[in-house]
Amino acid sequence: DVTSGCSPLSATFATASDQSLIDWAWQFGGSGFSSESQPTYVFEASSIAELVTVVVNITDQWGCEGTASSSIEVFPAPSNAWELSVHEVCGIPAELQVNGQGEAETQWLENDALVALGDSAALNLTELGWNHIMQIVSNDYGCEAVALDSIEVLPLPTVQLTAAPMMGCAPLEVELTPISNGIEMMLDVVSGNDTVHSGAAETTFTLEESGNYQFILQSVSERGCMNQAMLSDSITVFPKPQVAFEPAPYAGTWDDPHPLNSSWTFENLSDPGQSIWDFGDGSVSSEWDGTH
Repeated sequence: DVTSGCSPLSATFATASDQSLIDWAWQFGGSGFSSESQPTYVFEASSIAELVTVVVNITDQWGCEGTASSSIEVFPAPSNAWELSVHEVCGIPAELQVNGQGEAETQWLENDALVALGDSAALNLTELGWNHIMQIVSNDYGCEAVALDSIEVLPLPTVQLTAAPMMGCAPLEVELTPISNGIEMMLDVVSGNDTVHSGAAETTFTLEESGNYQFILQSVSERGCMNQAMLSDSITVFPKPQVAFEPAPYAGTWDDPHPLNSSWTFENLSDPGQSIWDFGDGSVSSEWDGTH
């Protein structure tokens, strides 16, 4: 009852004659023979459809012979030697690019669910562990071929970084709290486009110059996956003010003050800001220019 199908096509044959037959001679096209009463034969077609004629010659117990024939059309199946180019990726979601072999139709299944159609596709892996990718290709005859491969999605290491204080004057000592379940942690300190530090993670770091600094903690898992965390905001370091003043006596000069000099005036030449004067005898002043 089989008249056509895709290669390899298995078919079983039987005759409708009575049980007095004693000899069967089956010929499957020009490539196969059988002497069984109900033989099974597998037909194959390489690149084009083939029409195969099956002939049986039967002989009964009286030596009488009879012949019957039937035709079966065998369609070629597409070739499918596909496999993944990588077998592990890090973190979810992970994008996996897959490419087919240019057959008439290609289906992509991820963990038994149809996720894409077409010769090429970008699959979005959302499950940790082993993910099974199946490719089903169909040719113009409607014949299919299936290939299956697997890829492992590895978890990223957890990474967390906090710091205090977040601002202050240079030099500013920052206390860091790096946390990760990875096997190695690295710390990058970046100011603008410049990396001012790159090395093993530390718990204390001193910023010598003014500016804005971002701290980035990187961690590597035992399987080689990398993850990173950065501070929610940059750390601001204010410049240290330049401090200078010029003293002038009330009478006389700095080099030769008058004996009757009763006070001094101190001209503040510092960067703008708030000034606190300490005159050394227990007297202090918050005026910009000190007088004592």
